[in-house]
Amino acid sequence: FNFNGHSTVITNKIPEKAVGDMTVGYIPDGYVLYNEQRLDTISSLEYRNNGKILLLNKTSDFDSISFDTEYGSPREIERNGVTYIVSGNDEDWCIVIWFLNGFRYTAEGNLSESELLKVAESIG
Repeated sequence: FNFNGHSTVITNKIPEKAVGDMTVGYIPDGYVLYNEQRLDTISSLEYRNNGKILLLNKTSDFDSISFDTEYGSPREIERNGVTYIVSGNDEDWCIVIWFLNGFRYTAEGNLSESELLKVAESIG
């Protein structure tokens, strides 16, 4: 992990594999599915609730990721053997990134860090 001015997380490139479905066990109250996209190497879900957004992504096509650190400094949180990279703040925008079983996952939106982590932990 390299947290410079643009917070680039560098990973080893693995052969791309089909993503398949993304199962989400927890979505905060009031959020409804607004958009869904499935391609060979990425699955994306967008939920909305009165102007608030929750974006979920699962991909096998990655070698690095960049994200904005304007809203907070990135840090690592370990839960149930998974390392989550969390950045943002509860008032504006948060992002959670993790790697599991050869896939990169992201959960982001204008939700609290604790809500995003609940969503992230529920994804299988």
